[in-house]
Amino acid sequence: MNDLSRPQLRLIFFYEWSCGTPAAEAITKIGKVFGETTVTDRTVRNWFARFQSGEKCFEDNDHCGRPTALNNYLLRDAVKERPDVTVRVLETMLGCSHKP
Repeated sequence: MNDLSRPQLRLIFFYEWSCGTPAAEAITKIGKVFGETTVTDRTVRNWFARFQSGEKCFEDNDHCGRPTALNNYLLRDAVKERPDVTVRVLETMLGCSHKP
């Protein structure tokens, strides 16, 4: 596993794309340096297509909907404050859903 953030990886993708490296070769090169499971073929190809269409932003966009991960500290504090709380009430309090 590597310690690169998504924006850092995207900058690497952009560098490879700017050098004219084919996506398949970029995936191989990135895998050799940062580990085979660092990126997927689909991710690199999608970003190459974005760069081709003119996108140059490497930061994550704000996402709508519920967060993908729950802050465990907030959950713990909510349960400590109200030990009898139900899952449905926790959903409302924390703005999340227990459904997969």
